[in-house]
Amino acid sequence: MLIGFAALLPDDVQNFMRAAARELDERFGTATTIEPHVTFKQPFDGDVQAAATFLDELAASTAPFELELHGYATFDEEGVLFLDVVGGTGDLLELQRRVLDELPAAPGEFEGAGYRAHATLAVGLTAAHLAEARAVLPPSPRFRFEVDRLGLFARLEPAWIVYSRAHTG
Repeated sequence: MLIGFAALLPDDVQNFMRAAARELDERFGTATTIEPHVTFKQPFDGDVQAAATFLDELAASTAPFELELHGYATFDEEGVLFLDVVGGTGDLLELQRRVLDELPAAPGEFEGAGYRAHATLAVGLTAAHLAEARAVLPPSPRFRFEVDRLGLFARLEPAWIVYSRAHTG
C-alpha cells in the first residue's frame, strides 16, 4: 500500500487552505481532496500497520516544533501551486531522516538536502493556469504555528486518507 508521513496543520491553516483550494478547483477544474498537510516523507510502498505503530513512536519521541508558511510558489513541471514552508524545514528533514533510517523506505525522488517543504493547494495546473491561480488568490498570510500532530497518509483508491494521527511529545 502507498503510504506517506506528514505534519498536520492547525485549524486556521487548514481552513484557509481548503477555501483557497476550493476556489482553485472551481476555477480550473482541479480536484484537491487530500487533507492539507506538509509532507516530510514522500509516498512509498509499505506496511500500513507497521507504519502506524512507527508513527506513534516517532511522534512520542518528537518535541513539538515550529513551522512557518508564507508565500505562494510553484513546481512548474508538475503543475503544483503551494504555500511555501519558510521556517522549520530542519525539523521536517530530521523526521524524514528518521523514517528513512528506521523503516524499510527508500528516499523519494525529491527527498534529501534539497527537499522543498510545502503545503499543496492545487495540482495538475497548466503553466497559464499557474500564473492565473497566483493572481486570483488573496495575498498569502503568514502562518507560524507549533506542529503538535503528525499523520500517516494511506492511498485507498481513488483517494488519500489520513490513516493514523499522533500527538508530538
